[in-house]
Amino acid sequence: MKEGAKIVLIDRQLEGLRCASVTTDDVKVGLLATEHLIKLGHRRVGHLKGTEASTAALRFEGYKLALAKHKIAFDSALVRNCGFTEPDGFQAMSSWIKEGSAPRAVFAANDPAAIGAMSAIAEAGLTIPDDVALVGGGNIHYGDMLKVPLTTVSWSTLEMGRAAADLLVEAVEGKTRRREQHIIVDPELVVRESCGAKKAVSRSSQPRPVRIVPIS
Repeated sequence: MKEGAKIVLIDRQLEGLRCASVTTDDVKVGLLATEHLIKLGHRRVGHLKGTEASTAALRFEGYKLALAKHKIAFDSALVRNCGFTEPDGFQAMSSWIKEGSAPRAVFAANDPAAIGAMSAIAEAGLTIPDDVALVGGGNIHYGDMLKVPLTTVSWSTLEMGRAAADLLVEAVEGKTRRREQHIIVDPELVVRESCGAKKAVSRSSQPRPVRIVPIS
């Protein structure tokens, strides 16, 4: 890298590269997604792990943190190596299902991998969320338009872009006091149908059947 070049990383941190960055709290992404599935009653929660990128590694840490928080032992057999694309998610989930050991709940490192996993689940003749509950990450723009809308963890890419632009302008103008600045945009859970939460709420909100007892 040319001396004096101004760089701001977005949604990523690279080991050994000292520069400003704007990310979401990826540990919290994994924590929110996994904890949501646990709170829905799942004790055996699987994880489709992403690439070697910092985002995937931190989301994996959040996954393990959620298990520990709820006193669930970490099981490496419930973690499958996966990439960040739909074909990656499809292949990983297909293999899992064929082995007969796929869990009833899965947190995928990002939405494309989750969508690929959804295709594999459907191809196997299983249903979402009845057979497999699924949560992704990233709030892909068409996630709410899928046949089964995808529950995900979201963060504002607009806010990230604005923060990165501000950091870059400050760096160019020499206003940045510190060489390394890291801005974190907070994530939040977006609940849709793929996790089963809405179905559970719908069932619980239905009126209970009334039993009529004749008066003797």
